Amino acid sequence: MPQVSRNNLIAYIPQTYQLIKGQSHAISITLYQNQAGNQIEAYTANSIEVKIYDKDATLKHLFTTANNQIQFGSTQAGTEGQITFTMSQTQVDATASGSVYAEVKYVTSNNSIILPKLRIASLTSAGGELADGTSTGNVFTVPAPLYSIQSFSYSINDIPGAGKIVLNGSNPASVTKAVFNNVDERGRRNAYLENFLDRRFSIEGADVSIAITDISDTSIYHLYTVTAWSRKDLDNDSSNAGRADGLELTLQWEASSTSASGTFPFTVNQRIGILLDAIGTGGSNNPGGSTITVKDLTSSVNGVNTIEFVDGATVVDGGNGKVEVTIDGAVGPTGPTGATGPTGPTGPTGPAGAGGDIEVSDGTTSVDPASALTFSDGFTVSDSGAGNALIEHVADFSGNQVSRLKDLVYENGTAVLGVSPSSFEKNLTAGTDITFTYSSTLNDDTIQSATYDGNDVTSAPNGSQAYTAQKTTLSKSYNVTFLNSDGVTTRNDNNARTSTAIDPQWSGSASSTTGFNGSTYSQLNSALNKFVASGTNRTITVPAGEYGILLSKKSGGGFTSTATNLPLASSAFTETQVTVQYEDGTSLTLNQYVFAFTSTSQFTYSFV
Repeated sequence: MPQVSRNNLIAYIPQTYQLIKGQSHAISITLYQNQAGNQIEAYTANSIEVKIYDKDATLKHLFTTANNQIQFGSTQAGTEGQITFTMSQTQVDATASGSVYAEVKYVTSNNSIILPKLRIASLTSAGGELADGTSTGNVFTVPAPLYSIQSFSYSINDIPGAGKIVLNGSNPASVTKAVFNNVDERGRRNAYLENFLDRRFSIEGADVSIAITDISDTSIYHLYTVTAWSRKDLDNDSSNAGRADGLELTLQWEASSTSASGTFPFTVNQRIGILLDAIGTGGSNNPGGSTITVKDLTSSVNGVNTIEFVDGATVVDGGNGKVEVTIDGAVGPTGPTGATGPTGPTGPTGPAGAGGDIEVSDGTTSVDPASALTFSDGFTVSDSGAGNALIEHVADFSGNQVSRLKDLVYENGTAVLGVSPSSFEKNLTAGTDITFTYSSTLNDDTIQSATYDGNDVTSAPNGSQAYTAQKTTLSKSYNVTFLNSDGVTTRNDNNARTSTAIDPQWSGSASSTTGFNGSTYSQLNSALNKFVASGTNRTITVPAGEYGILLSKKSGGGFTSTATNLPLASSAFTETQVTVQYEDGTSLTLNQYVFAFTSTSQFTYSFV
């Protein structure tokens, strides 16, 4: 957590920012007074300056409140000490890679403080970097020619300069024309685009697509198909293929990235990159395109790019690159039916087979072969068909033992009653909707009787009941009598649930000790902070120059300083009973605590 300080003024950032060349970055610094956590109201300063230095302590940029380059946080959001400035892409690119420092000058009517330099960021390039500090783009193997948008004036034949493109509109979905200068913004000839158009599109007949991306945020992109292209003479030298000439593309929009708030239109001076792709090659005039080999059992032909069916075939374009070929050969004559042969004689019956043998073993002794098995008392043997015998042995348990075994595996039925919400604010004008839900799980029991709120629900023991516009506490019961499978034993499962209406309480501060006796609900909510809780404990933070206020259900309470953990003397506050209003206008009696003192700085106390 980097921070610097001077004369009780502290500048702090939670962590060092990671800046990347080619992108703009917003940076926030929080100012504290005396100690970390005690934010100063930065927007009250006469002026604030932030100087940015590079790793060599060279001053690179200046941001001032006078030029509206610094934004402030707010007391409501708890960010009153926060100052924010944005380093543009140009400013980031102009700063050397490495550590970046900020020097804050804070000026009031009584003082002027210049804080020591604070290391706020580490600056790197998303790609390589030349000796003069120029970013070379992404360090990937994909070419990365970069351009900026000169205008949307294609219709009046605006000529793009080096490193520029001209479009025929700012709405990406409506763009159909783009003119690129042959030279990108770093002075390199864009052979990447030229080769795709010349070789892939024109010679090989491939479908060429182009993605145009915002290089400061590559999640912003627009996808197009190239439907036509031509070279364009930009320097009027009667040649259209020179270094200073350009390429005119006819485009068909396919898709764009979007955000929850909308689309991303093109803007003048926007820096963009391009990514190209080609799908499908080959054609009748394409010696370099893809080919196949066609062969039969005796011969083959290599380098084939067209197969032509002469006779007896129907060719249909099935779409999505699919071709359906149907071969219509002639049907030959039906051959003669052969004669039926004579039925052979029945063979003689074979001799009866010998009885089968099995091996019988108990793990230590075995008999093999054995032709019969005899079981002693306690076993029963029955014929289950298909050559299978069923052998059973029933253990002889006493009646008490059988009863205990049943008890071990028996599972009782259960009844459940739930309520939502379990608590709510009392006496709201529109009330609160409450739902009670009841259900039973039988398990091994059956239901003998069930009641919800005194009403018989035996035939429908699972359900719910809604109660609308409730202002006060509401309680319901759900009682079920379960019958054991023995048909005699019963068991009661009684459930009760309550949705509790809770009185609102308020805390906060005021500029006087007048108090809030007789205040309406809306007046209290406007001046103080409402809280709805079953308990009364509360932490009160009071700004400098104001009196702490608490309207509580509890009487005889006390306060403890969170800074010192010491109790506040009873003489330091007053306690009186006041009458205010619920939201629906009915009366509510609370205990009002008013601090009898103010402080020159913010303070916090806990009420118990």
